[in-house]
Amino acid sequence: MEIPPNILKELEEKKAQAVLSGAVAAPEKQEIGLISPIGPISPIGLIEAEPHKPSGGEIFFGYLTKASVFLAVLLTPLFFFTASDTFGLPKQLLLSVLAAAAAASWVAQTIAAGKIVWRQNILMWPIALVAVAGLLSSVFSSSFWVSFLGDSGRYSSAGVSILSYLILAVIGFQILKKNKDISIAVGLWLGSVFLVSVFSLLQFFGIHILSGEIFKNRIFNPVGSQLALALFVLSSAPFILVHLSKVKPWNLKGMALILMLAAQLAVAVIVDFGTAWIALAASAVVLILMGFKGKEGEEMGSVKLMGPIGLIIIAALFYFMAAPQIKGLVFPAEINPSYRASLQIMTQALKEKPVFGFGLETYPYAYSKFKSPALNQTNYWGVNFNDSVSEVVTWATTTGIFGTLAWLIFAFMVLIIGVGIASNATGQGLLASWVFILVSKFLYPTSLPLEFLFWFIPALLVLKGGEWGGRGETGWSYRFQTGSVKTLAIFFVLLVVMLGSLGGLYFSVKRWGAEKTFVRSVTASNTATAEDSVGKRDEVLNGIYEAIAADPYEPRYFRVLAQALFAKMGDVVAGINSRPANERQAKPEESAMLQNLTVRTINAVQRATALDPRNVGVAVDAAESYRELAPMVQGSDDLAIQNYERAADLEPINPFIKTQLGQLYLIKSNAFNYGLELDEDYLAKARGVLEKALELNPNYANARYFHALIQDKDGDKDGALRNFLILRQTNPDNKLIAAIVTNLQNGFPALGLPPQPATPPQSPKSAGTKGIPKK
Repeated sequence: MEIPPNILKELEEKKAQAVLSGAVAAPEKQEIGLISPIGPISPIGLIEAEPHKPSGGEIFFGYLTKASVFLAVLLTPLFFFTASDTFGLPKQLLLSVLAAAAAASWVAQTIAAGKIVWRQNILMWPIALVAVAGLLSSVFSSSFWVSFLGDSGRYSSAGVSILSYLILAVIGFQILKKNKDISIAVGLWLGSVFLVSVFSLLQFFGIHILSGEIFKNRIFNPVGSQLALALFVLSSAPFILVHLSKVKPWNLKGMALILMLAAQLAVAVIVDFGTAWIALAASAVVLILMGFKGKEGEEMGSVKLMGPIGLIIIAALFYFMAAPQIKGLVFPAEINPSYRASLQIMTQALKEKPVFGFGLETYPYAYSKFKSPALNQTNYWGVNFNDSVSEVVTWATTTGIFGTLAWLIFAFMVLIIGVGIASNATGQGLLASWVFILVSKFLYPTSLPLEFLFWFIPALLVLKGGEWGGRGETGWSYRFQTGSVKTLAIFFVLLVVMLGSLGGLYFSVKRWGAEKTFVRSVTASNTATAEDSVGKRDEVLNGIYEAIAADPYEPRYFRVLAQALFAKMGDVVAGINSRPANERQAKPEESAMLQNLTVRTINAVQRATALDPRNVGVAVDAAESYRELAPMVQGSDDLAIQNYERAADLEPINPFIKTQLGQLYLIKSNAFNYGLELDEDYLAKARGVLEKALELNPNYANARYFHALIQDKDGDKDGALRNFLILRQTNPDNKLIAAIVTNLQNGFPALGLPPQPATPPQSPKSAGTKGIPKK
């Protein structure tokens, strides 16, 4: 009897889906390879195939893989702990642990099943391209470990973070089923957004449900800055809106969705971030356009238009209106470079490193090198920002042409595929929410939870947005066979993935423990009283060394270690000076200790420099450390000069660095040491660098002071007097400057004795601020 065509087609589709899902085993000793869901499959084969019975190991590891993905969706926005970076680093560590666990358990599940099943989609290629771009950008970065692991305030786009996003997205695409599993993932996403929204609202109104000093700050939230919070909570609003149009508002699901949307809008209204309203309006436009998608002549209906139009009206209203003020709630201003400045820095960075950029998470280094000299006339002359005006510009600066092209290809393909397959409410909502995130990345730096969603939502979109088998989806399945070279090769690849995943899991857990130990040690040092600070010094040092032993790739650990060692040296010297005058000579054990501390300090400084060589702050710290060691270690003054020269190359418009370098040149020149021969070369270097400092900032008093001393040394009394008169006007209470002016007016040298260089001002601190574009 001939099978009717419609029944035959249905059997073919069911057989293909069964093989892909693992419910039906492929015929023994047969390579399935590149099965098309709509390919010709015999109904007799479907009848004869034995159902696949998963083993206990396959079931266990399958659940473990799904649990890792689900926990990443739920916990990434919520997770934090006290760390050097309370928000970015804990979330990165969590994601890296879960990504490694997901990858390892997926390999174990595959081995337990005795076959590999791989869902393939055209999006896999740009995902792989982005992964390669991120790795190459890290490898060719002059600060590899900073690019790969990140640093304080710079974790969302580090190499580890990007790999974690992509692994979780790919694994989720492989193991989530179209209905129940995807619904769980979406529900966890919405639940996490709702919890963040409610927690933040309670904080805004002074209701603190968590104990601890940090939670008493009313602007504290689990995401990070208040602007990043507004973007995160509104990212799911388009998805919720689509589903609200499909349910009755008075049933349980409808009321839950309304409550979620209300909480999100309340947070966004209180924060009042213009970029969030722009992104929301853009996502609403996508929903309107998707509403026109359908069969020709099909009635669109007002429901498809009312919700998105309402969102546009709300976004426009709050964009132009001032936000309501809550008594006692004040949000700090966030500053970032302008679009013009960001594009100029990007252009200069691409000229110097066009292919792979400066390296992931090295934007402060590009900024410090290429920022405008006009900044010296502002309060931000010593600030090096962690991000540009937008994530897209930052990405282009740090990953170069290759990384930018990979990112653009991924974004373009998600849009094309999403429009093609988003045929239901869930698919359209996912696409609109993803567009919200995409638009925000052009206008503001990203946060780690939002960046994770940017890479994970496309996996859900492809799985849920359309029927399996459309637009580029295929499946590949292979059952392992004894004596097969291909099986051996696949096993080798799986083994490499397994070992890499377990290694990443181990390293991430070690980093986690190292950070906890480091923070505990630093906190103990900061909270110690003056009486017991000396006694706790060894405890603090031991804690820092323990953290370094667990994670020797964090330059900030070594920078803090050098400071703690200097403090320990100060304790030893203070103990010597506290004795009677006739006993103020170091004992042998004290001399040995000082020598040991000096060697350890130099090692810490050198290690920090090796790990983060392009960080101007590290170079300045190293220079100051060698400068402090100069009385005890021969040649330290030369090392101080070398590090300040390197700092001047890394940040050429900073007048502070040039002034410090000028002081060191003056010391080496013996200009004010009348018992030694004058070194004209060093004096000329000092003159040139101080003139440059004054050119960069004529109001920089330290540069003018030392430049005027050189003028006096050169015999230019009038020039020296003019500069010191200017300094007297701006420092009328400074007795030293008043005495120098009197000396010069009476024809005497500015300083009767060799001058002691003034205490250098505090080094400009690199600030990791995220900014607010103008509305």
